[in-house]
Amino acid sequence: MFYDYGMRKFVLNGNVTDGIEELGQEIVTYFTVRTRGFQEQLGIMSKELIKQTGTRRVGKKPAVHIYTEDNYTPHQSNTLYCYAEKFYPHEIDITFQINGRRFTGLVNSSQTVFEQDWTFNILKYIRIDPHDGGTYSCQVAHMSLEKPLTVLLGM
Repeated sequence: MFYDYGMRKFVLNGNVTDGIEELGQEIVTYFTVRTRGFQEQLGIMSKELIKQTGTRRVGKKPAVHIYTEDNYTPHQSNTLYCYAEKFYPHEIDITFQINGRRFTGLVNSSQTVFEQDWTFNILKYIRIDPHDGGTYSCQVAHMSLEKPLTVLLGM
């Protein structure tokens, strides 16, 4: 189960839902309030760090990993993961590309995770039906990068 703060939706077993029927209003409200508070706290901490360092361009480049859940088998559905770690600040944009074209289907995401060293991690993933010669990549845009970083996975 994931709660996507941006969409204000849950992803339960791969299905996008408002969560009320599956989890009940009390749990949906809990996750909504907790996530909003977490996002507000991240903003406060970011502003404080900027204030303490005296700069607005504090950033740490993400390390990006792309991989599949299962070994490659032609025409067998699989999950493609893109994991970005050790980046700062928390704002990051991750998109998937298949054969050079932006993937427009459902993209699942974990919440952004805050680490003790002030860096962040996030995992995004999609379902794919791979075929021979297909190229799969994730593209990451972050303020610490001069241009978006693209990481390829060949099948």
